[in-house]
Amino acid sequence: TLISFDATWCAWADSFIDRVGAQCGGEKARQAAAKTIGYDLAARKVMGEKALLAYAAQPVIREAVCGMLESELSYERAEAERIMTEVWRECEDEQVFGIS
Repeated sequence: TLISFDATWCAWADSFIDRVGAQCGGEKARQAAAKTIGYDLAARKVMGEKALLAYAAQPVIREAVCGMLESELSYERAEAERIMTEVWRECEDEQVFGIS
């Protein structure tokens, strides 16, 4: 079975990154979230096999972004966790695309 990783996860990544930006004040937050998970916003692709999005389980990705909110955007831990609760959604069925 062939599975397109980008077709499967990039729609989720775009949506997630947009939600982080909306909650945290815009483009700086979007760029930081994309960098943290290893996602190229311009190309709409995962940035290689070493990107968190390529190999890490969702709890690891969630924790990495929560840590980024603290370290790069200066949120307190409790507020970073609240934001993650607001923006985190697992991949919805309509965001998974089959390959024909």
